[in-house]
Amino acid sequence: MIEINRIMIKEAAVEDCKEPQDDSTVVEADIHYPTNNELTWDCIKTSHRLLKKLEESGCLKKVRNNQKQAKKNRFQINNTKKEDKRRSSSTISLKLLRNSINQAERAVIEASTKGSNQGLG
Repeated sequence: MIEINRIMIKEAAVEDCKEPQDDSTVVEADIHYPTNNELTWDCIKTSHRLLKKLEESGCLKKVRNNQKQAKKNRFQINNTKKEDKRRSSSTISLKLLRNSINQAERAVIEASTKGSNQGLG
């Protein structure tokens, strides 16, 4: 660890490397168990955050937000006892995930097209 720190400091040319510095900040946080439901929710949430950044930068016109419905489904799946109701909510969550993935794919194509058009002009 100390050797890695020395190399990083030397490459960054920040300090003289005579005394190694350690950063050991620890924050207590709840970590949710990675169920399919939680992973689906995380993907929808993250993709929307990234799409929103693209929209703010001007690469996209409008971003559809699926987070509200996805959050409702996440809660339903976590708190429903009956298998058939959980399964129907899971199907809806997967459709919302697919919508988010499709939107992200279109955004990448649109952003790359705009980027190449701006480079030509």
